Amino acid sequence: MIGQVKVKKPLINSIDQKQWNKLSFMKVIEEKYGIDVAKVAGRIFDWSIEQSMQIEWGKGQICVCFITQFQHQEKIYNFFKVWEDTNVQILPNKLPLEFEHKKTELRQRLQDVIGQSNKLDLSKWNIRLSVLKDELVLNQFLDVLAWFIYEIKLL
Repeated sequence: MIGQVKVKKPLINSIDQKQWNKLSFMKVIEEKYGIDVAKVAGRIFDWSIEQSMQIEWGKGQICVCFITQFQHQEKIYNFFKVWEDTNVQILPNKLPLEFEHKKTELRQRLQDVIGQSNKLDLSKWNIRLSVLKDELVLNQFLDVLAWFIYEIKLL
């Protein structure tokens, strides 16, 4: 290319790089799925903050989620994601390898909470937020997550 200047095009335009936050995330969920589902997502978010978890927000139009993280023994663990498509995705592969035996118990406890009619998607560890709309079920779900964090911190 003699005498020509090649201008690089941005791979992604600026709207695709939107930085999500609680307000924008909850607004999208409420608009698409209703106030009840948005309340569940908000409650999980607030609970995560109460547990001193760090929140990492997705960026862009594809990664519309928040990721909860907690620190133990100078390591940061990604625990679960709450997606805009109203799934809570537990991230068992991001947890300590020496804790493999507790993952089976976590799976069973989660299944007990959501009920046999709402199968836990074991390939992705997904739970629909709509399953957690009942206050008792949501509290039990959060109790299971708190139990698991406690167990990890006992390592």
